[in-house]
Amino acid sequence: MLGYTQEELEFYFKDHIKETSEEMGISEEELLKGLKEYYNGFSFDGEHYVYNPFSILKFFEEKKFQNYWFESGSPSFLYEYIKNRKITYEDLVKETVSAMDFSTREIEDANANIFFTQAGYLTFKGIKKLGLKEKYILDYPNIEVKSSFSRLILEANYGLKGLDEAENIIYEKIYDNDIERLIEEIKK
Repeated sequence: MLGYTQEELEFYFKDHIKETSEEMGISEEELLKGLKEYYNGFSFDGEHYVYNPFSILKFFEEKKFQNYWFESGSPSFLYEYIKNRKITYEDLVKETVSAMDFSTREIEDANANIFFTQAGYLTFKGIKKLGLKEKYILDYPNIEVKSSFSRLILEANYGLKGLDEAENIIYEKIYDNDIERLIEEIKK
């Protein structure tokens, strides 16, 4: 209901995995590793993880490792939330949280890490036992979400737009080993 388990992915998408790995020219093991890094990692207990169903379906449709999750919703309210509170990338994962932290009645009034866990940008990555108390370790679930959130932070806090174009230019300069122009582009 909330995502595909590893077993479900490998069972129900067996033919897609085989076909896509052949088309991409990689082994099935490499494909599964990439899928896990990009689209797995959502957890409700820090022990069991699921894949984002929307991203998996889009991946098999497009046959490319891309950020599909961001397409599935409108992050404008997240943009405003970040912009109004000057939230940084690292602030959200540096402290553990308790179950009680999730009891805030209005999600907009919750601490930022709770808000972004509820919004799906953070997930439970483990449990830290402190005597009789348990604290939850939060982190970004996967590359796809981490990348989306990084971009959202840059846009909201620093007004950076046109990141795709800049990213393409930087990759091109690295590929061409054009260090001087790479430095110029980064300085912009």
